[in-house]
Amino acid sequence: FGLQFQANNLSVKGNTLEADIENLSFQEKSDFAIQALVADFKLTDKTLALDKFLVQSGNSRIELEGNASFTSLTDYKTAVVNLDIPESVIATQDILFLAPHLLDSIPVTMPRKSRITVASRVRGTMNDLTIEKLSVKTLGSTSLALNGTVKNLTEPDHMSLRMQLTRFFTTARDLRTVLLDSLLPESIQIPDSIELKGNFTGLLK
Repeated sequence: FGLQFQANNLSVKGNTLEADIENLSFQEKSDFAIQALVADFKLTDKTLALDKFLVQSGNSRIELEGNASFTSLTDYKTAVVNLDIPESVIATQDILFLAPHLLDSIPVTMPRKSRITVASRVRGTMNDLTIEKLSVKTLGSTSLALNGTVKNLTEPDHMSLRMQLTRFFTTARDLRTVLLDSLLPESIQIPDSIELKGNFTGLLK
């Protein structure tokens, strides 16, 4: 186990925390490692400015930038958020290291060496959130692109969605990779490729 940390301009003044973390890295006993963590942020009692955030493991690379304003640190429901996720890559094995039972309750499987590429742009509050862009790519040929709005995100019983699915594309090969055999008996013929577009408006419950 090894930990390295280097930071500039780390300061706490009253209700303001400001830091420029040039590098943080560590090696965990099970061979999970953070090779680099870089962050430049300023947090006050009413604002958060995240000019740069990058975390990189041996298999994943995640970038974030954005800002938020709020009446207090505990009142996250009314916080106004602007978040950009440039194209980032998340490895399945890293997800399962952090949440080993994530897939236990759903009838799908993801190869441990697979990766998920994500890019997104989000604006608004927890009660009225606009997803300007969300794109996801994984496996050999599967991709998803959508935009829309989510209302009452913090109240699942009242949460509503208004989504435009610009494109969903997958192949028979990818489906057979992730779906259990019990869901795809040999009697079912899957087309070589599947492409969907559409809209959804309504409550989740």
